[in-house]
Amino acid sequence: MSKSEEKPTDAQIERVESVHSRDSPAVNDDLSFKEFSDKEEHKKKNIFIRFKDSIYSKPEKRQNAWHLLTNLTNTQRITFAAAFFGWTLDAFDFFSVSLSATRIGKDFGVQPSDVTSAITTTLMLRPIGALIFGALADKYGRRWPLMIDIVLFSVINMASGFAPNLQTFIGLRAVFGIAMGGEWGLGASLALEALPVEARGLFSGIYQEGYACGFLLATLVNYAVVETGSSWRILFWVGAGFAILAVIIRIWVPESETFEEQK
Repeated sequence: MSKSEEKPTDAQIERVESVHSRDSPAVNDDLSFKEFSDKEEHKKKNIFIRFKDSIYSKPEKRQNAWHLLTNLTNTQRITFAAAFFGWTLDAFDFFSVSLSATRIGKDFGVQPSDVTSAITTTLMLRPIGALIFGALADKYGRRWPLMIDIVLFSVINMASGFAPNLQTFIGLRAVFGIAMGGEWGLGASLALEALPVEARGLFSGIYQEGYACGFLLATLVNYAVVETGSSWRILFWVGAGFAILAVIIRIWVPESETFEEQK
């Protein structure tokens, strides 16, 4: 190999690059700035990815709604149906007052606006019921506090139908407010804890519709009752009958497995 064809050594290459770098500072600066920009951009992307992962995880593949509805055991179906029916009765009894306020007022010799105090009292005492029955559910389980709650429903409904005056009626509705506050939390806990995790989102929405069903049921019963001076009392007696049926259904409902595991 001739001298002119010899390959340059590493040292020679480094010297040439060094000279080139000194002669071309602008090129060097451009390269450094580009590298810096790339690093900053990469850093920002990493921060964004970490932030996204911390608040959002990719959901699992959605299951078919029909599969979720049909792929339940008999125990799960009974548990959910019992809780749903209880929440429906809760709404039935609550709306019975608003649907018959005019007749209640006439029967007691007061204005319908005075009867609405019963509705206000019920709503005001719901949080107290939620606290009381929530504490009982954490200590003794969901099943028995829920049974006590629905029995309380039945007694209050029956007594409301026999109320002799507005003051007694409002007092009974105050106690109903406590029972009403306990029903939602206990019923939802028992119903959803009995279901598979993947089905809870769908069934929580269905459970909420129990309130609309209660309003519809109260409207139908109210429509069927012949209007007389004391016909409003029939609504509450019918509600008491429904509550007794709910007690019978709940006899077959087992305790929440989640509560049993945490004991």
